[in-house]
Amino acid sequence: MENQRHSLTVGLAYAYSHCIDRYLRALTHSLFSSLPYLDEETNNLSKEVEALFLALPTLLSESTDIKATYVEKLIHLRPVLEKKYRTLKAYERELTQLTLVFEMTALPSQEDLPFFEADLNSLHTFDFEKLAQDCTQFIFHETNLHERQSRAALLLPYLPIRLTKDNFIYYISKTLKQIHIEDTAESADFLIQILAQLFDGKKYKEYGKHFKDIATSLEEFKCLTNREDFEENRDLLEETLQGALEIVEALYEVICTLCTFFLLENSSFKALTDLHPSFYDLYYSIKAILENGEDRELFISTLPERVEEIKASLEEPFLKACKQSVPSSVFALLQTSLQMRLTHLFSFDISKKPLMHTQTESLFEDFLIQLRKDLDALPPFERKLRMQYLMSVVPFAMSKETFHTYALQAFHASKEAQPLLIAIMYLTSILEQNGFYGESTEEQHILLENDFF
Repeated sequence: MENQRHSLTVGLAYAYSHCIDRYLRALTHSLFSSLPYLDEETNNLSKEVEALFLALPTLLSESTDIKATYVEKLIHLRPVLEKKYRTLKAYERELTQLTLVFEMTALPSQEDLPFFEADLNSLHTFDFEKLAQDCTQFIFHETNLHERQSRAALLLPYLPIRLTKDNFIYYISKTLKQIHIEDTAESADFLIQILAQLFDGKKYKEYGKHFKDIATSLEEFKCLTNREDFEENRDLLEETLQGALEIVEALYEVICTLCTFFLLENSSFKALTDLHPSFYDLYYSIKAILENGEDRELFISTLPERVEEIKASLEEPFLKACKQSVPSSVFALLQTSLQMRLTHLFSFDISKKPLMHTQTESLFEDFLIQLRKDLDALPPFERKLRMQYLMSVVPFAMSKETFHTYALQAFHASKEAQPLLIAIMYLTSILEQNGFYGESTEEQHILLENDFF
């Protein structure tokens, strides 16, 4: 019992520091002041969170029944942020697609054109065998399946696909059985929606309904032909997208943590802020930022580092508490709230053995039929890029030998020089950025996997 009480104290302290940290990240983001112009609903939601946060000293002392109403209010805000997040990820997906199409078809700037043409002319001397081997080693040097999946996901969007549509559909059908979900129509339908959105962001039903200026900018991108204009606008839009995603993610985590505080019985603001000498001051510093106090700018510049240090000091005791054999129900609730992330919407649990989803098989079949129709409706070049990306997000299902052969075929069967050159540039850049050329390439034990080709 004493251990559980200590664990709960440690957990609450870490949860409070996490809540402050995430809220501060949202408030100090350069894009936060632009929320009213970017998306009115998200801005209104942030105001609701602000009102609850400012009233926290009073609200935490309310009766259990009254606090339950605040929990209900916060829970209703979560689906709103989930929609915003999925919409922004859909825009991000389409920006990636537009960028790849542009890079692989548009001419470089006049300044870079001579070098680009020289690279094209020397393409026949490039060592594709070496690059295929490097890509293979980069993935399979990693014995952890999760890490191997992550490495494959970095390369596959840029590796020219040489699969027929039939073989591609077959590959996707096999990988679907590797994704662990509940055998329910609801779970299968959600997975299918996510996969469809990852194939084509416009498949998401909320596309264009939130952060509408971003959707408009994406449409305007299709008309840009000048490289300098495209890159300048792309960088600006990418920065806006990432900023909006970060703010939405942070607000979501603040909401999840606040829910836990309101669910605690016999809780109070004093009990919460007494958990650490700095907690009381941190709250009122955030309050000063929200209310535009005279020290607002000082807090914006100095608080993030201070909060980060406090949170880091509380993390180790919290992780130790997480290892206890029999956690209390309240501590388990804390753990759950701290693990809740919007990124999980696009994360798949992978099963070691293929699963037979007997109750949802027909839904998967319908998805594959629609996917085939979508492939048939796309121009060949765009189709291939979308196929490559979808292959990167489903479970990686190739053996070492199969992937090496796949990579070689990708290079040797490519007929258009410019897309091939751009693909080489992307792949070698990824390998370099991830330290491949500096890490040991000694052969390691390779885990056996199913080969679906």
